[in-house]
Amino acid sequence: MKIVVLGAGVVGACSAWYLARSGHQVVIVDRNSLPASEASWGNAGLIAPSQVYSMASPRIWKMARESILTKSGPMKFKMPPDRSLLAWMMKFLPYCNEASASELTLKKLALTNYSISKFDEIRSVTGIRFNDYVSGATNIQPSAAALNAAWEASSVLREQGLNIERLDRDALIDLEPCLKNMGKQQLYGGLRSNIDWIGDPALFARRLIEWLVENHGVKTIYGSEVTSLSAEGGIVKEVVVNNESIQGDAFVLALGAYSMPLARSIGLNLPIYPVKGYSITAPLTTELHGLNGAILDSSKRLAVTKIGDAVRVTFKAEFVGFDSSVDRSVFELPIGYLKGLFPDSIDYSKAIFWSGFRPMTPSGLPIVGRTKYENLFLNTGHGHLGWTMAPGTGSMISDVINGVEPSLPLRVLTEPTKSLLHH
Repeated sequence: MKIVVLGAGVVGACSAWYLARSGHQVVIVDRNSLPASEASWGNAGLIAPSQVYSMASPRIWKMARESILTKSGPMKFKMPPDRSLLAWMMKFLPYCNEASASELTLKKLALTNYSISKFDEIRSVTGIRFNDYVSGATNIQPSAAALNAAWEASSVLREQGLNIERLDRDALIDLEPCLKNMGKQQLYGGLRSNIDWIGDPALFARRLIEWLVENHGVKTIYGSEVTSLSAEGGIVKEVVVNNESIQGDAFVLALGAYSMPLARSIGLNLPIYPVKGYSITAPLTTELHGLNGAILDSSKRLAVTKIGDAVRVTFKAEFVGFDSSVDRSVFELPIGYLKGLFPDSIDYSKAIFWSGFRPMTPSGLPIVGRTKYENLFLNTGHGHLGWTMAPGTGSMISDVINGVEPSLPLRVLTEPTKSLLHH
């Protein structure tokens, strides 16, 4: 079949890889001039089984309250909320209890473990590398109470066999010497996992697509925005790209947050909200000493990673719709944070400041599978874990299209619901 994959981020690239490998003629369409130029570019690059906790949990209330009361809080909400945010929140709130949070965390862990096995498969076949290395992750806490709460929350993962250690301040500094300049009010202790790893998602997607073009004849159409889908009689006939028609036997919608408005044009109401995030990527001026893995600061909802020859800090979750405006003051706190960790190793004058939209579902799990249209398939809604989950859901959507039961059953995902996609 000729299959048109809409989106050239990590999710679209992985979908294309599995589809092309199973014998289909694949065309990838993206509005950017390079693959992985949006949410796939600006994320932390962290593939982290130890960080798959559900965003929907009773702890969300504390974060929301802190964010509403302080401008520098980790979250931001559009006020007054618009209809789409209210509708999304009504689906999100029922998950904010301990039982649901534990269930969703375990589902995300299952998908993450499956996806990591698919990363290994892709690397083995293609030989591509993308600044990937096993890093470990350190989740720092500012107080005894916060550390106790984090340790208790981690029990759901430790019970599944994940090796997560509880460490005091001195032990953390031994592991990550860059933390030595943090005051005791910032760093009391933390949790450490050695199984997490880091890679450059944009480099991965670009090299994977290049490999597909060279080895499987995959076609790419860049710099071309999909403006509409055309459906008739339960079948998608074409996509319109820059006023030109592209036809196919099947279509995969992998446009991240932008999947939602495009799907709505043909009557599919996807429960996706565009959650705005930020990152700063600054080049190293000298060899970076003192950072041996990822650092996650729970109190500030901030992550620091080394990707290639640069350091990246990611932060914030803003529920403001598709508002792309940027208040430059939002970067002041994370810049100060980096300078505190690395005062002499980073060229801040060449820092790249990024913001973009993560496609978040109420459950935090992606939407993968069929729609009411016979030849339209969904692989979207991965939230902030798109980089972690992309190979897994790429394999799953390929299996669905090929009529094969995925080795990780779709029932692992709480979304999509049958009532949403088949009525």
